[in-house]
Amino acid sequence: MIGRLSLILVFVPLTSAFQCALDSKVTGNHFVKDTTPIPLAERPRLFDWVNFKSDSEAQSYYGKHPERRPGQNIGPYHTWFYLFGQITSIQPTALISAAVHSGEKFFKAMVNCKLSTYTVSSHHGVFRKGKLIKGCEKGDFDLVFKITQRNAGFFMFNGMLLDDKIIKRFRTEEANEYLRTDYTPMRFTEALTYTAKLVGGGGKLDRVSIGKCVAYPSSLKKCNEINDYISERTITPTRPVSLYNVGYTRKCWEGNGEYFHFVDDTIHGDVESIGRPYCCCINMRTGEISTSQRPYYQPNRQGKMEIAGYTEERCVKRKTYRLIEPCPFRCQDQWDQDIFNNFPRKNDPHANIHS
Repeated sequence: MIGRLSLILVFVPLTSAFQCALDSKVTGNHFVKDTTPIPLAERPRLFDWVNFKSDSEAQSYYGKHPERRPGQNIGPYHTWFYLFGQITSIQPTALISAAVHSGEKFFKAMVNCKLSTYTVSSHHGVFRKGKLIKGCEKGDFDLVFKITQRNAGFFMFNGMLLDDKIIKRFRTEEANEYLRTDYTPMRFTEALTYTAKLVGGGGKLDRVSIGKCVAYPSSLKKCNEINDYISERTITPTRPVSLYNVGYTRKCWEGNGEYFHFVDDTIHGDVESIGRPYCCCINMRTGEISTSQRPYYQPNRQGKMEIAGYTEERCVKRKTYRLIEPCPFRCQDQWDQDIFNNFPRKNDPHANIHS
């Protein structure tokens, strides 16, 4: 029996996962992570489903009792479990499954490629079942589980919600309605074991990523391809329940959508960045966050930008700056002159510092 693991959240290269606590290749077609290292970070909203009726009530209580504010062990709120792989045959017979376990309790999804069906079940029995819209098409696939609350979550396969029951809820403090999936038979309040498996022919597993993060298949390298993938899994009026809210796509170099902009001030890497995004220095070819030391620019008395020092930070949250202010650095170390020469972007406010 593997003991419980503790994990400190760190930035990882933004090639196929952004701020995922775990990003691991799968050897063979079976993956088990005993006591998954779920990042237990404080929720950006203080709503406590047990003790408070609204966010405002929680805010008032913790304002009077700051010493009782929740710390780092309040449950895996908004955590994604990504399973990536490939369908290698036109007529696959693969059974693809992923599950989270806590003792004897579990919540599991199974996709039957041969029959183009899915089944979501728990320790109480079948929870949901139905037909796949597109089936298992040749190429990349993803089976993703998202925990939205302590007792709510859903599976998606290639962007399709594996749940045919959407319920309407009402936010009292905001006086508006919203749609979501129903409560699950299992509460996700403890450390979980995550398992994934593929049996049968015509498919293989590739990678597992877990955390409060955005991840995508390793085969996606171009900025516009990544954005298409994320957009297909973003909430819209006709898709009210999905993996992401609006604002999780990348900022591409406008001269050519294949490359990344070297200053990205639109990144929403995880649920903690709800509201104002991050501002990051980005490698234009790979999309990775810069890790090297770079100049930090500030305006002088004449309003001209000049070096005020150096920093090793890779990102800053824009919540520390007013929205009208630019990013606090210019990211020279990520400037790629060859890309600019081949695909110039006119009137780029960042480009003139390199001329």
